[in-house]
Amino acid sequence: MGWVGSRRGILKERLLEKLRRLAVSRPVFDPGVFSDAVAEKTDWTPLKPGGTNFATHRLLREGDRLEFKISPGARIFSLVFLLSGLGLVAGFVVPMISREPFSFREQDIGGLVGVVFAVVGWFLHRHFNRPVVFDRRSGYFWKGRIPPDQLVSREARKDSCPLKEIHALQVIAERVRGDKSSYWSYELNLVLKDGRRLNVVDHGSIEVIRTDAAAAADFLQVPLWDAARQA
Repeated sequence: MGWVGSRRGILKERLLEKLRRLAVSRPVFDPGVFSDAVAEKTDWTPLKPGGTNFATHRLLREGDRLEFKISPGARIFSLVFLLSGLGLVAGFVVPMISREPFSFREQDIGGLVGVVFAVVGWFLHRHFNRPVVFDRRSGYFWKGRIPPDQLVSREARKDSCPLKEIHALQVIAERVRGDKSSYWSYELNLVLKDGRRLNVVDHGSIEVIRTDAAAAADFLQVPLWDAARQA
């Protein structure tokens, strides 16, 4: 019983510590510094919880078009998963399925791990490569592989908006906490004329976010509201 009581005490202390961390008050950002009525009714909490601790995208301009492209770091990160998985598949799965008679052995589990790694790598690469576009010719911003003027349903167009509806760009910070580490992630969001927001990108480099946000704000001729705070 003594061991059980001690164990309960440890778990209670850990729970209380987590609650203390959650209860730590953070300075509330005052949007009044921007002297804009839209800023006052805009949400200043993270729009897209989570994120990465490195830059996943970089902004490129081609004439009347801005597009966020996958960064070299994000490409390498996803390809490491994909190629490692394919290597394991080649080393375990191919011999397993060519075995006569076919049989599954305990050591073949490595092949299944390879399949998981390959699938994760493929999805990561596809996710990071999802187009994020500002296009003056069509007059739209969108995220996705199909421009909004080619989509039929309203639901499919939820990640797009006319450029003329963009009132400002917003940069905010979020502390992402894991079991063993924590880091800052930064969001670049669109603020529409009615105060609604659309996420553009979300990653861990404040320098890249600020540089790209300034370029996008200049392209759109709208203000940049930078509320990022770093611990």
